[in-house]
Amino acid sequence: MNGGIDFRLAGIPVRVLWMFFVVTLLLGFDLQDPVLIALWIGVVFVSILAHELGHAFAYRRFGVEPSIVLHGFGGLTSGRSLPVGRDLIVSLAGPGTGLAIGLPLLYIGRTVTITNATVADLLSMAIFVNVFWSLVNLLPLLPLDGGNAANALLSLVFRRDMTHVARVLSIVTAVALIGLGLRYNFLYGALLAGYFLYMNIQALRATGPGRGTPIVTTARRDFVPPKPTPTAAAPPATPPAAGPGPTHATPEPAARPPLTGAAPAFPSAPPMTPPTAPPGPAPTASAPDPRRPGPSGSPRRTFAHEVDVAARALTRDEPELASIALDRAARLVTSDDDRLVLDHLHAEVARRLDAR
Repeated sequence: MNGGIDFRLAGIPVRVLWMFFVVTLLLGFDLQDPVLIALWIGVVFVSILAHELGHAFAYRRFGVEPSIVLHGFGGLTSGRSLPVGRDLIVSLAGPGTGLAIGLPLLYIGRTVTITNATVADLLSMAIFVNVFWSLVNLLPLLPLDGGNAANALLSLVFRRDMTHVARVLSIVTAVALIGLGLRYNFLYGALLAGYFLYMNIQALRATGPGRGTPIVTTARRDFVPPKPTPTAAAPPATPPAAGPGPTHATPEPAARPPLTGAAPAFPSAPPMTPPTAPPGPAPTASAPDPRRPGPSGSPRRTFAHEVDVAARALTRDEPELASIALDRAARLVTSDDDRLVLDHLHAEVARRLDAR
């Protein structure tokens, strides 16, 4: 069920897959009343689209042409890599849009008496989706917006790639959410947190600690929240768990580990007398080439290596891991040809994610 609806909104291409409506219907099915179910689908569609437009307009503000896909468990806004500071703004723009919509509605729900039951239920749904979902997406848990924002913020503060630390923080957050989900009998949230825990553990094993330029992301993934109960009250007071459903993904199998180890040993040769240098100016020292092996013999990451990792991940149908490798490759681009290869692989990753 990969078909869908294509249109442009404010010049931004938007694709809505049929599975988006199917999953939203299932989440609201036990509302039972057909009118409430239709309202639920409409609220979720408008809210998620507004959230993704928040990301998209932030991308456009920085000169990037974005695209939006609404899929089975949420939305995805795609764009090329940005400097880490701008990436932080793009990450926060989506939840910020949701809160800008939901908080005024929450104020209305708290201060205005609504006698019409249908209007009260509609308001309750809108508050739940925009406020609760936005807060869930701000949790420091990759691949949620909050995880991307935490990664970017840490990278800005420490001036190096903090993806490894962000992964560890995501694992701690996921474990805490699993405990809360089980404590409050929120099985769906516990299972989703367990899925994110698995994703981050696999990504951590595949990539290892980063030591380069702060990492940036090329897409935002966001999730559909679980359905609310039909009531005009404010959002549930139970502790938030990871929102159902960015947020979208398939578990990441372990990828090939990064190349490490010492250089192979060879039999020692007899000592040789170095030739006498010809007269002339003394050679000047040059900066070390980041694409050559370091003094320890461990090969450093190169653009070709990261592209190879991404291609192998796509061969195994692991677009999430491919996206991680492409983010690292983006920091090693040195030519227009490299950029073309990167754009082509980014497009393939987006296509694979859309197909899911």
